[in-house]
Amino acid sequence: MKKYLVVLFAVMFSLTAFAQEKKGGKQAAKATKYAELAQTEFNLSDEAKNKVFELKLAHQKEASKLAKQKKSGELAVEDFKEKQKALNKSYAPKFAEAMGVSKKEYGAFNKKVKDEMKKK
Repeated sequence: MKKYLVVLFAVMFSLTAFAQEKKGGKQAAKATKYAELAQTEFNLSDEAKNKVFELKLAHQKEASKLAKQKKSGELAVEDFKEKQKALNKSYAPKFAEAMGVSKKEYGAFNKKVKDEMKKK
């Protein structure tokens, strides 16, 4: 009986560990896709692509924190929108610099890939 409980506990523990890894993997996959789209659009070097990947991953993690705060009630909807907008504005010049384009070109690229990024 004790062996069954130990096995059951081990299975439950490993399932939760895999579930947590999967979410982080999803963000990394989206960041990779974004970096690849940027590389294709702007003919980026591998170094620039990696920088875009790192920026996108950091941006997603910060956006995820804001979403969790909104969901838990720490942030009101209006505050969330303001902070999200500020976050996006703070990252826009970083992305533009990493891609070697103007903010206007970066904005056009973002609009272009918005639907592509939503696909699984």
